[in-house]
Amino acid sequence: MKTTNEEKKMEAVHLHIAEQHEWLRRHAFDTRKSMAQIIREAIDLYKHMTEAEEDSR
Repeated sequence: MKTTNEEKKMEAVHLHIAEQHEWLRRHAFDTRKSMAQIIREAIDLYKHMTEAEEDSR
């Protein structure tokens, strides 16, 4: 199944996370996930948390 650029657009984001990098690197190794996948999951969790807070107002 082919995915076109319109269906799935990826953006490169450069972050400076010096203090969190070692934890992220180790967690990625321990869970056998990529660091990018862990960050995507964290963003999704944060998004759902903030949306829930907004809905409760």
